[in-house]
Amino acid sequence: MPVCIDVTSVDDVVAGGSRRLAPSFGGINLEDISAPRCFEIEDRLRAMLDIPVMHDDQHGTAIVALAALRSAARVVGKELPRDAGGGLRCRRLGQGLRVSKILLAAGVGEVGVSDSKGMIYHGRDGLNPVKAALAARTNASGHDRLGGGPRCAARTCSAGCQGASFPRRH
Repeated sequence: MPVCIDVTSVDDVVAGGSRRLAPSFGGINLEDISAPRCFEIEDRLRAMLDIPVMHDDQHGTAIVALAALRSAARVVGKELPRDAGGGLRCRRLGQGLRVSKILLAAGVGEVGVSDSKGMIYHGRDGLNPVKAALAARTNASGHDRLGGGPRCAARTCSAGCQGASFPRRH
């Protein structure tokens, strides 16, 4: 059942909108809330409520991305490892936090992530708190191999994809 609320601040969404409505519902699906506000709203609601809370634009996309990666891996004869930190490497264009988290949790050993300024890596100037947290969890095995990091001159998305192999299935 869609419920539209006429508020824009994080505090108003949490207190005035969703928190007061939660007892009437079995879960909350947040829709069309921009990042990084969506992360704070979701985290605060999860902490205060005893019902599931998800942001469709983040989690829905993450689930579809994981399904696509599983299918692509199967096509080229690979499997996602059962434990996190496995051997599969993934490079993504776009910095979706939830997509990166679900890929890491599903066993992808290394996730390289980019945004409009190039590869995201620990120590890159100008990262907001969400991107800084993402940088701490991705590009783990050596920033230079993924086209980012302090020793790499080329920190572009194309540099981040160099060396990626795309085997063909015959």
